[in-house]
Amino acid sequence: MKKIIVLLAIVALTANSQVREFFIYIDPDSLNRLYSRSIWDETYMPIRFVFEGQERSGGIRFKGHTSRYYPKKPFRIRFKKGQELDGYRNLGLNAMYTDKSFMREKISYDLFKKIGAVGPETYYANLYINDKNYGLYLFVERIDDTFELNPEKYGFNRGGSMYEPDDVLHCGNLFIPSDTMDYYRCYIKKFPNDSDYSDLIQLIHQLNSTPVEDFHILIDSLFYGDCVLKWLLVNALTSMGDTYNKNYYLYHDSVLNKW
Repeated sequence: MKKIIVLLAIVALTANSQVREFFIYIDPDSLNRLYSRSIWDETYMPIRFVFEGQERSGGIRFKGHTSRYYPKKPFRIRFKKGQELDGYRNLGLNAMYTDKSFMREKISYDLFKKIGAVGPETYYANLYINDKNYGLYLFVERIDDTFELNPEKYGFNRGGSMYEPDDVLHCGNLFIPSDTMDYYRCYIKKFPNDSDYSDLIQLIHQLNSTPVEDFHILIDSLFYGDCVLKWLLVNALTSMGDTYNKNYYLYHDSVLNKW
């Protein structure tokens, strides 16, 4: 009975969602090499990518962290310059291997959209490699790329800095003792391409030195308040507790000096 309910839910979900058909053609030897080499090798293997009869050139590799260990691999596709798809040069396809309903991740991102929070564009795609069906995948916008090139899309100013907690160390909880230099280990600076962590360090110090009774005032002065509240709301609804240590981006709008 449970299996029937899940299957009906998948049918209902996919029927009301845009499911694209992506066809990838790759030399068989290159495909074997993709799966036989180190899963952490990030060299792109050349491919032809076909969508709705239009062909693009690019490359493919595995993506993600722990998800690379699963049998169904997540992929990163990079198109040649000038051959972008919907304006995106990088295409991230999540395998959703641990979510057998194929719904949890999509619903989470849809919730962000429904309540007006910042979240990536998503859609489903059936993936075929050399005409063999590799299953259903979820396209997830590389929102760090968008914030670097076009933060106005989400209502922010360009020219800021962005950080991502290191997914391996799980120490991105915005608390680091002031006598350490673990900022560089706990956070990856996405852009600009420099080693200046001064704005993040200042933020962490302010957060951890402010008394509880004044904390709401600090949050209102340092953050886009709606962003924080809506993020906390969706995390609570979806039980995404690990996002307090990883799996989020922190953008500093340097024009308004807000995060």
